[in-house]
Amino acid sequence: MNTQQTWATLRGHAEAVTHVAWMPDGRAVASAGADALLVWPLDLETALRALN
Repeated sequence: MNTQQTWATLRGHAEAVTHVAWMPDGRAVASAGADALLVWPLDLETALRALN
């Protein structure tokens, strides 16, 4: 993805995000911060799972 355009804003963290990683299958992104680890499916704008 090299369009340099915003295609989604993922909201769910109450604290700053410190890490972001693509899942190996390319179907989701994980984000981690002091408050939680969230897994985001790339076809939805809501967290698939949250670990607090």
